[in-house]
Amino acid sequence: MRIGVIGGGSIGLFIAAKMSEQQHEVTLYVRSKKQAQIIQDQQVCCLPDSKQYQVKAKQFNENTYVGDELVFICVKQYDLEDILDKFHNFSGVLIFLQNGMGHIDLIKHHNLVNQIFIGTCEHAARKEDEATVAHTGVGKINLSLYQGEASLLKKYSQHLSRLNFKIEIKEDWYHLLLLNFRSLKQAGTP
Repeated sequence: MRIGVIGGGSIGLFIAAKMSEQQHEVTLYVRSKKQAQIIQDQQVCCLPDSKQYQVKAKQFNENTYVGDELVFICVKQYDLEDILDKFHNFSGVLIFLQNGMGHIDLIKHHNLVNQIFIGTCEHAARKEDEATVAHTGVGKINLSLYQGEASLLKKYSQHLSRLNFKIEIKEDWYHLLLLNFRSLKQAGTP
């Protein structure tokens, strides 16, 4: 499957590595040309096992064409505005992995017609450098249907879930984000 990951931070690098590990054709879309070149040259490295993952990298800008079947959007909420404009004519599935709830208003504002899943990531990861991520805590990805067909959520969740990359379906996206927000607040995460 062709999978895109937008965002070259800790979660974006981690998701790209895990999707590559499953033998998917992965393209990581990053902000800087420098990071894209480093990933092209070195691949993505996931610690603690220092395993290298084959990932194509592209700089994401106003001319970027995203033609993947499924796209994980792993950027900070304040970077979403520029990214969402690219998906008005996109026919694939969008998976949003953000903390908080502000991205919901942006999704509504952009009137996207895509199949959209809202998710949270319970894995802990730390970006070490432009192409290296440390997986510091095993968790799971929680996904909930925001709009589209529930059968596709189930299909993709089953297809992508593995022993070391669990995906759990949640019924209510609002409740999922609210619980994530509360747990982040309790942990003292800004």
